[in-house]
Amino acid sequence: MRTPCSRYAALILFLTLAASAQSPQKPDAGTAAWWAQTVALSNDSMQGRDTGTDAYERAAKYVADQFKAAGLKPAGDN
Repeated sequence: MRTPCSRYAALILFLTLAASAQSPQKPDAGTAAWWAQTVALSNDSMQGRDTGTDAYERAAKYVADQFKAAGLKPAGDN
């Protein structure tokens, strides 16, 4: 015979599993933009971005272009 506690625990377990089985939510625009930038910078074409390499320059240009697109301006002299 099952006790009320074990039925309660089984119900909580079932509800937890049912809630986690729902389809994932679509990310908001900010999250999608962040993920697109993360994917671009971690792409194999960036070849690790070692300092002084062409891949490093591509990554630096990508970041600078993203800053310009966001309307950011340099704050210093160099």
